[in-house]
Amino acid sequence: MRWLTRVRVSAGMWLTPLVALLVAANLGGQEGSGEGYRLAVATRDSFDLLLATGLCALAGAWEGGRLRRAGVLTWPRRRSVPRVLAAPWLMSVVSATAVAVIVFARHRAFSGGASMAVVTTTILSLWVWALAGIAAGLWSPPVVALPVSFAVPVLWLILAPVNSVPWLRHLNGDWVVCCQVDQTLAPAAVTGTLTVLAGVLVAAGLAIWGRSRTMSRSVRLSIGPGVVAALALGLVLGGVQVHHLGWEPVDPRHAAVACTTGERVTVCVLPEHDGQARHIVSLADAAFSRWQGVRGAHADLPHRGDRP
Repeated sequence: MRWLTRVRVSAGMWLTPLVALLVAANLGGQEGSGEGYRLAVATRDSFDLLLATGLCALAGAWEGGRLRRAGVLTWPRRRSVPRVLAAPWLMSVVSATAVAVIVFARHRAFSGGASMAVVTTTILSLWVWALAGIAAGLWSPPVVALPVSFAVPVLWLILAPVNSVPWLRHLNGDWVVCCQVDQTLAPAAVTGTLTVLAGVLVAAGLAIWGRSRTMSRSVRLSIGPGVVAALALGLVLGGVQVHHLGWEPVDPRHAAVACTTGERVTVCVLPEHDGQARHIVSLADAAFSRWQGVRGAHADLPHRGDRP
């Protein structure tokens, strides 16, 4: 199939306007949030972008359903399974990934280590859930695969942060409560979320492998428990890493302050406030100069009781 045809018939490309509209509608008023702290802005952007995981999974389920109906993976073929799935997988996530890159670049999230962890986790979430959607489309008819593929990642994103189990809130990449300027994102939250995504990836890969092979009924029936075991293992291992974090996935921030020295004063602030520090120093220098000028003018005036 030619790439132009792939783009024209791809569900992921059809959903591009909806992805852009969803993200744009939720980004309103966030540009000035986080007090200039790029990590705080990146986590807020991440939540809006993660809402598109449901659309990526939906597009993946549509592509998987097309492959299922065509019998591409079950008939004799020259290409390997990864090569067959590469184009549908790419088409399912390309629009959401492009929007994510634009949004993160707009707020300069690619320039910091902690914010880059947020960027990486967000984009990986889009790709992993899209592959899970493809697996669902290969195994189930569209009437089941499409709504389930859309609902599962969206509910995971929305319901995990509002439950009463603290550690479960930190495993889906939604760290919108992070971070104040004296806080940074806990590494365990990142590694725990990546562990859960690895479980979803393994489960999707196992389901796709089972669908692309001719095997006995007993072996095929074992695919289901294997998928459940991979998901459960990812969740348990992720939970082990974040169980100590409490209600917020943050650690104290140890950042070196940046000092700006003027003629009269020195102002030391966190790196993201360096621009404000320079402005304060210039205002202070101007105020001192004017004050000295006024003081000198008063010194030249005759005092009461002095004779002319």
